[in-house]
This record gives sequence, structure tokens and C-alpha cells, in this order.
Amino acid sequence: MIRNRTRRCPYCGSHNVVRSSRYDIFEKMVLPIFLLRPFRCLKCEERHYDFVSSRRMKLGPGKEEISNTSRV
Repeated sequence: MIRNRTRRCPYCGSHNVVRSSRYDIFEKMVLPIFLLRPFRCLKCEERHYDFVSSRRMKLGPGKEEISNTSRV
């Protein structure tokens, strides 16, 4: 579990939020179209959806930039 300090729970406001597994066909097929992922708050245990943010990572001289989804 990787915690992201920039995400906040919309229910309790905690920063203790982790990425959650996709469970059903809706979450596996529809959410990615809208760039949404499920997240869970470890404080209040509520589950919610949030947008995936993209980050660019530099690998160093002579290497290409790669795009990663946010690790939450």
C-alpha cells in the first residue's frame, strides 16, 4: 500500500488515502475511460473515486521520459 499525502478523503478530510482495487466490470471498463480510480480512506474506511493524475519522470541523460499514473 502506497500512501499519497496530496489526496484527501472527501468524507473526513484525512490524507491517509490509498488506491483501492477495481472490483466489478463497471470499475474495470468504465472508470478508465473517465480517468477515474477507486481509493479508500484508511481513517474512515470509506471508498471513493478520484481522477488519476499523470506524472512525467526523467530517467537521466540519454533516456526517454515516461509517463506514470499517480502512485497512491
